[in-house]
Amino acid sequence: MDTAPQPEVNSIRALWIHYRDSSTLHGLSHISGRRTCTRGVIWFMLVMAMGISLTVTLYDLKEQYFSYPTLTMLNIKMSHELEFPAVTLCNISPYKMSKLNPDEAMLDYLKRESNMGSFMPPMNFSDSKYKLLFKNVEEDWLFNVSFSIKDLFIACKWKETLYFDCTKLFIPYKTEWGLCFSFNGLDSPEIHKIGYVGSILGLSFFIHVNQSDYVYARNMGAGLKIVLHAHNEEPNVMDSGYLVPPGTTTYIPIERKEYKFLPSPFKAFGKEYCLDTESAGFQNHLKHHRLYSYSGCLRECKERFAFQKCQCRNHHDLSDAEPICSIERDYNCHKPAREEFNGNVTLQAACGCSIPCSLTEYTTRISHATFPANLYEDWIKENFGYTSIRENIMEVRLYYESLVYKTFEKVQKITFIDILASIGGQMGIFLGASVLTLSELMEVMVMSIVVLLQKMFRPTSLAPMPVSPAKNNQ
Repeated sequence: MDTAPQPEVNSIRALWIHYRDSSTLHGLSHISGRRTCTRGVIWFMLVMAMGISLTVTLYDLKEQYFSYPTLTMLNIKMSHELEFPAVTLCNISPYKMSKLNPDEAMLDYLKRESNMGSFMPPMNFSDSKYKLLFKNVEEDWLFNVSFSIKDLFIACKWKETLYFDCTKLFIPYKTEWGLCFSFNGLDSPEIHKIGYVGSILGLSFFIHVNQSDYVYARNMGAGLKIVLHAHNEEPNVMDSGYLVPPGTTTYIPIERKEYKFLPSPFKAFGKEYCLDTESAGFQNHLKHHRLYSYSGCLRECKERFAFQKCQCRNHHDLSDAEPICSIERDYNCHKPAREEFNGNVTLQAACGCSIPCSLTEYTTRISHATFPANLYEDWIKENFGYTSIRENIMEVRLYYESLVYKTFEKVQKITFIDILASIGGQMGIFLGASVLTLSELMEVMVMSIVVLLQKMFRPTSLAPMPVSPAKNNQ
């Protein structure tokens, strides 16, 4: 019985002919010398066309993968206990008139710092009456002229506990607005959590804004500025938050939202990358914030920018190593520098501040009712001695309506497993190939290299010496 001829293993050409005729790659065996030339050329062109299509498809797949696309997953979760947001509140009046005790020059300055300043000419510091405004401000000046916790808070309540000394819950915090007070903020010794819902067992407080001690300020209203933010974030009291007027009971139900973005090389905000503050190698480079936040980074950058221009700092700046500007220096240099920074996106981008990959946001709805009802007004006057109640006193309640919260999470759209599955599918569609087909190709390539090396380094055999005919005997 005749057997099929085996290819010569020492012939590269024979190896590739054998691969062509026996490969599981669809269409390759049809390119054979046993067929007519026309049919062989047609099959060759078909195989080449499918190979080029596969290459183009795989290139497009590679481009998609390395563009690092993402999907946003929305999940609704429930917890038995949630971290309560940090609550920072500021009296609309940044200073207390009776503590500041301003002279004519200071009053003139305060008017021009307020909204009234838009209708008044600039200050003429060459006038001798402004001489005292050239004096450097003392380190504790802001604390000495501002409303204190005891000035503002009548009582406060956290969960079931009522406090008449609200220093047990709130901590003074310097902001660009002035001296404000934070609950559960950056400087809090512990993070407060709550497992209750409803307005009875949240955070509530009674505030006396004391309008008779107001000074001229940038806001001509009366009441409180309240900002809700994450525990680790710098409160942005200038550009966010809510105004609450006196003479009202204000209910502020809270909803928690969490955002999680993927770190580099994935893009989180358009063309921008987020900062992975939870990675093992992360180091917080901020000098005056124990925990990193985008708003804290921008604040420190703005303070550095203003100091470089004026060689002094404002009394609300967090640093304590540089001298505080005089009123004149703040008016003519520091304040314009801060306003320049706030309005210049290029300066802000040069700070290199990145938004963290994990963010927590608190959204609210606010509702008001008149405080107090007529029924209680006489009782409050008799027991607490307050007058002008509706012009000065307010009640505020902050609470979770539900312990259900939302998470928005960016996930990788194309994973490595997706790539493998897609490559396998594309190879099967265009060429009927698989991983084993690639193994066949790798085998013939390795065998070809082995044969080539054998031919290069095999010793050349010596041909026999020709024997010359015997010479005739002489």
